[in-house]
Amino acid sequence: MVKKTLRVAVQDATQWLVIGVAFGVVTAPLAWLFHRPAFNGLVGLWWHSPHKLAFTGVVGATMVGSWLVLVLLFWALESLKWAMGRHDKF
Repeated sequence: MVKKTLRVAVQDATQWLVIGVAFGVVTAPLAWLFHRPAFNGLVGLWWHSPHKLAFTGVVGATMVGSWLVLVLLFWALESLKWAMGRHDKF
């Protein structure tokens, strides 16, 4: 059962990150309309960064780390749901 709950947790975490990135892409023109930096200024920071590869690595590592935290959270929730459903009498 661990394999199934982990698979569901990975799918849920991936969906959350994809939805978050898609939301950021969709709201970027709205941010530009109100003269705000899109993507919380990450594009401008990357553009002016002298170490673009290191900056890209840090952003990538942050995204992977947040994905891992989401996987652990969803895995705990799926395991709890499975454990509670195992003792359900209805």
